[in-house]
Order: sequence, then C-alpha cells, then structure tokens
Amino acid sequence: MFNVPKGCYCRAMYIVMFIVQVPKLVLIHAFAVLYIILCCSLSKFFDLLSESGSEKKRVDFITYQHHRGIFEHITAVAKSLEDIMSFPIFLISVADFMGMFYGVVALDPFHRLSARSWMKTFSLSALTVSLKCFMLFVCVSLSAAHVHEASERDKEIQLVMIKKILSSEQNFESKNLILLFTNYSGKPLRLSAWGFFYFTKGLVMTAVGSILTYSLLILQVN
Repeated sequence: MFNVPKGCYCRAMYIVMFIVQVPKLVLIHAFAVLYIILCCSLSKFFDLLSESGSEKKRVDFITYQHHRGIFEHITAVAKSLEDIMSFPIFLISVADFMGMFYGVVALDPFHRLSARSWMKTFSLSALTVSLKCFMLFVCVSLSAAHVHEASERDKEIQLVMIKKILSSEQNFESKNLILLFTNYSGKPLRLSAWGFFYFTKGLVMTAVGSILTYSLLILQVN
C-alpha cells in the first residue's frame, strides 16, 4: 500500500507503532486516572461521614439510622463503581504486571541476554515502561485500598455510636436492638480487580515481590 524506501522499514515501523500505541495508552491512563479520582472522592465522603459521627456527643436511634443510611448510599455508589470498572482495572493491572516483569528481564542483572538481543537494545525504554507501570499500579492500588480503610474507620465510628445508644437510658424495643446489630454486622467495603484480588496496601509489596522473584528465577533458568 505504501512505498517505503529500502532501509527505512524500521523507521516506518516505529512511526506506525507510535501512531497505534499512543491512543491506546491515552485511553488506558485516562481510565486509570478516572478510577483514582472516583476512589479518592469515595474515601473523602467516608471520612467526612466518620468525622460527623465522631463529633456527636449524644446519639439516639434516629441519629444512628440517619448515619447508617448515608453510609449505605456511599457503599452502594462504590459497589456500582466496582461492577462497572473492576474488569477494566483488572486488565490494566495485568498489563502493569507484565510491564514491570518486562523491565526487570530487560535490565538483565545476571547478564544472561545476548548482546544483540532486542531487550538489550531497548533496555532504557523497558526501564521507563516498567517504572510507569509500577507507578500506575501503586496509585490505583493505594487509592482503592484507601476506600476500604475509610469504610472500616466509619464502621468503628458506628460501633462507638451503638455503645453510646446502649449506655444511655433510652428504652428500646427488641426489634430496634436487633436492627442495630444487624446493620453493624456487615463487613467493610473492599474494592477488587474483577474478584481476582482485593486492593490493600499489602498487595503492592506482595505483587512487586512476586514479580521480582519470578523474573529473576526465569533469568537464572535461562
């Protein structure tokens, strides 16, 4: 289709790859940034709710129910985020794992790669890609993990509110007491990557450690 001069095939290929890859990378990073912004917003809402609950000196059943209702609304929004964005985030995380693995292999710490290997030629590019993937994975993981921590903090505030209600001299019907403990019994919210793994702060070190271990093992085998 195109008449490429002899000896310019590599340069033409680089241009084509650049044109193809840039829109894809822009879309991936835009989606990841959107996910991070939404997670930070949800965390902020949980934190504001926790602050308002901790500032209340006297708590009654109606106040607790109002607080719990807001918590459930925020949780419902977070679950909608999970349903819509967990699969794309899973794909982005897998791509980040592959990028970090590629960077470690291209660095060739055991000098097992041939001097003519294409990985040697593009080792600087591989390191840049690996660092980018690491930063993106860390930002996504920590922002999602912060949602879990903020939800957990509000659950602790709810427990304090329940203790204040029970320690007061209010008379409760048995159904209200059951409702109190039923509402509290749910687990804090956790965001996941399509159910394959949950985002926590410990996940970052676990993932990076696993990638380093397996990549170095493969280099030694080769």
